[in-house]
Amino acid sequence: MCKNLHGIATILFIISVIPMLLCWIKRMLPASYDLRWMMIVGGYLSKEKRPVPAGKFNFGQKSWYYIAVFGGFIMITTGAFMFFLDFNSASLQTIFGISHIDILRISAIVHNILGILCSLSFNWRSFSGSSFSLLISPQSIELFLLIKSTYSARG
Repeated sequence: MCKNLHGIATILFIISVIPMLLCWIKRMLPASYDLRWMMIVGGYLSKEKRPVPAGKFNFGQKSWYYIAVFGGFIMITTGAFMFFLDFNSASLQTIFGISHIDILRISAIVHNILGILCSLSFNWRSFSGSSFSLLISPQSIELFLLIKSTYSARG
């Protein structure tokens, strides 16, 4: 039952990863300002308050994109190796010099480690993006003050 549910979820995952790759690949290509962004880690290491160099997406967001896309493809590949146990692995065996069972073992290890990392990342991102952290972030306070001043000016 769980193996079948996992297989269905994989199909939905494949359907979501491929459009993500195609839709955003052009905007996620490295740019000259990404190096400047990395040097100050998005402004966290800068002592003076100045605009952070970034285009539509900053380097941190681009990094998450590459982790999601390439990690997703690795998850899909290793999952397919395990789901289709009797696949013809002669070419992989020749290239890597390992047996079919070793390919399955490595796939299981990589798949499980990436799955654990994805779960931890999702939980961390969910917690850091919670309503509480949104309420106390500097951007939300700025937005609140802007909205307040706009409505105060009208009334």
